[in-house]
Amino acid sequence: LWLIMFFASAPLSAVVPRFFFGGCFLQVGFGLARTFLWDNRKAMDWPSMGIIWATVLVALLADLNVASLVSFFLTAADFVRLSMNTKVVRAVDRLDMRRSPTYRTMRELKVLQTYGHKVMCLYLEGYLFWGTVDEVTEAFNDLIDGSPDDPGTIYVDLRYVTGVELSVLNTFRKL
Repeated sequence: LWLIMFFASAPLSAVVPRFFFGGCFLQVGFGLARTFLWDNRKAMDWPSMGIIWATVLVALLADLNVASLVSFFLTAADFVRLSMNTKVVRAVDRLDMRRSPTYRTMRELKVLQTYGHKVMCLYLEGYLFWGTVDEVTEAFNDLIDGSPDDPGTIYVDLRYVTGVELSVLNTFRKL
């Protein structure tokens, strides 16, 4: 019924009183608030709950438009906070310590034993974006610290990466 009224674009406000439409919008609003806020309140973290209360307070004290704007910026800041706390470095391995399912000849095993400590593999996971550049750079800096046992080659395994932003590619270029 609601979709038909919405898509019909008929001038219903001339026929149906405004308080009826106001009551319908309140009913939908209270239903959404109960479903998404009240029923899920125990599963929410404290920053999300703070964003909700800040939005409600601003809506009561100022205006719905201002409350929407405040909610948007607080939610964006919370998203950045959560995204920057994700771990993207899955593991770091020396290739002479890692077992391969490939059968190697004695000559290859001796080469791996001699030079394997100079080859490292950095395994990354998740989505790589500007908030995770520091962690990737720190992992490289930990590997290359100026000591004699620094690796000559570092492989970066992106098998578990779901996406890469341009800023991370520029960081890889600089490294």
